[in-house]
Amino acid sequence: MVFRKIGILVMAIILLSLLVPILLYAQEEKPPTTNPLWIKELGDTVWCVDLSPDGKYVAVADWDDNIYLLDSKGNILWTYSTEGNVWTVAISENSNYVVAGSKDKKLYFLDISGELLWSKQLDSYVTQVALSGEGEYIAASTVKGGVYCFSKAGEELWRYNVGDKVWCVAIARDGSLVAAGSSDKNIYTFDIDGNLLWKYEADDTVTSIDISADGSYVVMGAQDEYLYVFDRDGNLLWSKMTGGTVWVALTPDGKFLATGSRVAVSGAEVGLPSGYSYEFKTVEGERLWKVLINSSVLDIDVSDDGEYVVLGSWDGFVYLLDKEGDYIWIYGLSGDRVYAVSISSNGSYIVAGTKNSRVVFLSSSIVIGGKTDEKPSPGTAEGGISFEVIVALVIVVLIALYVVKKIYEGKKRKEKIEKFRATMRRKRQE
Repeated sequence: MVFRKIGILVMAIILLSLLVPILLYAQEEKPPTTNPLWIKELGDTVWCVDLSPDGKYVAVADWDDNIYLLDSKGNILWTYSTEGNVWTVAISENSNYVVAGSKDKKLYFLDISGELLWSKQLDSYVTQVALSGEGEYIAASTVKGGVYCFSKAGEELWRYNVGDKVWCVAIARDGSLVAAGSSDKNIYTFDIDGNLLWKYEADDTVTSIDISADGSYVVMGAQDEYLYVFDRDGNLLWSKMTGGTVWVALTPDGKFLATGSRVAVSGAEVGLPSGYSYEFKTVEGERLWKVLINSSVLDIDVSDDGEYVVLGSWDGFVYLLDKEGDYIWIYGLSGDRVYAVSISSNGSYIVAGTKNSRVVFLSSSIVIGGKTDEKPSPGTAEGGISFEVIVALVIVVLIALYVVKKIYEGKKRKEKIEKFRATMRRKRQE
């Protein structure tokens, strides 16, 4: 019995020795937070945002059926109404044009003042749009498998139907290459005349595509949890497993690639409070860093020089990381989801769009403290000590008290037994 009590005490000591480092680690300084420059609430879910290279303009695709253009102060410069949820929007590199696609099956091309230059009826609702650098070419994809290319003047240059939903499209800044990803598991690449150059089949739906400025590199992410990198001719340079549906963002020079992962269960996107990897790689395939975050990534962007990576997450956080994979800051939006993020070319400004109708404008240079106001995990208690740490400490104390109680009770029981035996011996002697 004594040995059993000693064993319990030893186990408690071992448990305590294991928990103390964990508790101390949990209380290490958290990443800094930030304050947004402004937050604008619109009419419905903000599904897509795009920031002009200089950060002066924010284009917004909103499910209230409107296209918005805001300035860097948060003022709404203009609103253009469509006849369906606006799913996708983009600004040209020279900030002269805005293109957007809607569930009303139309593609809209506007100048920066909000004047509609033209609109085109497509075969179904528009899933994504992309512009070449100066807006000379416009690419669009649709849910019925259409891939389209238009000139700035509104002329349809070509169209191609892949036979299944097309979720993503990208175009090189020089307009020389167009790529599209489909539910049929293929990536398709075309020249500016609409000729199919090559295609590649993954093991599941292609969800994200990006192209370097000159078309030298094409990257794609898919629901098969793999990241793929190709050269211009369609040669697979490398592929890597990421552990979730992959989102990609490539620097214009093709030197750096940022990826974010999320999980899908039976086709339904889910965000779970466990670690998902977000990796930053060179196009040559060297992994520079890997960061674990508590939720799924819903969008990702990278500055032109690769110095900044911004992530939007399922649990309502915007993460800004540097080129070493260290947090610059984290900003939380309680009870929300960050569906879209965009960063200016030099990384000075970041914009995020959320499920709860918010457009959030942030600066990479505003950094506050060493702890986030909202830790990206379950809630915290007063004073900055997390709820989980308090629970763990209470458990340790209860275990220790239980062990002490059992040892004390065992000692008292042993004393009673010895006293009883002594009494019996005296009676026998009498």
